[in-house]
Amino acid sequence: MVDKKYCMSSYLAFRYIEKDNVDFYEETKHYNFVPPEENQRIYVSAAKEIDEEIALKFREMKGQKLGLMLSGGMDSASLASYMPGGDAYTFRFLGGEFETQELKRAEYFADYYHLNLHYVDIDWDTVTQNLVPVMKAKGAPVHSIEPQLYQAALQAKRDGIQRLIVVRAQI
Repeated sequence: MVDKKYCMSSYLAFRYIEKDNVDFYEETKHYNFVPPEENQRIYVSAAKEIDEEIALKFREMKGQKLGLMLSGGMDSASLASYMPGGDAYTFRFLGGEFETQELKRAEYFADYYHLNLHYVDIDWDTVTQNLVPVMKAKGAPVHSIEPQLYQAALQAKRDGIQRLIVVRAQI
């Protein structure tokens, strides 16, 4: 069912469309994130258990060419420690006047963990070019980071990356 007013209201309130059967357009269906079933969740009670579970997940991906979106934040830097010698992707904003602290931290962690750092160059044209394909795939409004992530995924795919690891922040 198409109900743009409901979808806009829901998206502004929650950053997603609450009802699965209501969409902006007939031809574009949205898909909401569904958390894992209770029996698929991994419960931990100590840092050592977190480390063991993350290490296990990386062992399960052994043999695949992995890439990591390395933002310079602690979450992606922590994951970088599990893939020394692997590939990392970080955004480099072109033509902007904002600070580059996050880029410098990503470069530091890439060097520290011996990662092959790939720059994903982003400018306004990159964002506008990626809006339509991202919105069509998502079936909902685009968050500001999504066109950039799409650009990184395209670059990683060209580089032969089979699985791109992205830290998903909870809203």
